[in-house]
Amino acid sequence: MTPQQFYEISNKAISNFHGNGRVLESALGALMVGQFIGWRPLLLMHGGSAIKRYQTILGVDFQQVLPEEAQFSERMPGYQLARKMGKYWDSVRGIAPGRSSEIVLPDVTFSNQ
Repeated sequence: MTPQQFYEISNKAISNFHGNGRVLESALGALMVGQFIGWRPLLLMHGGSAIKRYQTILGVDFQQVLPEEAQFSERMPGYQLARKMGKYWDSVRGIAPGRSSEIVLPDVTFSNQ
């Protein structure tokens, strides 16, 4: 997703949103973080119902606008475990170990290019 696409999605969501601002902020945050970790790890972090709510608020399908995995996917222990076990979807459903919102990141400097 390009910065322009992110801006357009965000602007439209903010303009059309009515409700608890914290939910809007969470949806926008999920979209932003999803660019760095991918939609699969994001789904493990939030769970299906929250992701569906965020997608509705933003008017997008995360699987269409975010990569499956991204630069920091491997730094999520829960995602690594789910992949190694071969039970990603069971982990998402909560019937296998691996669901975790923990991200282990080294000291990273983000540049605005």
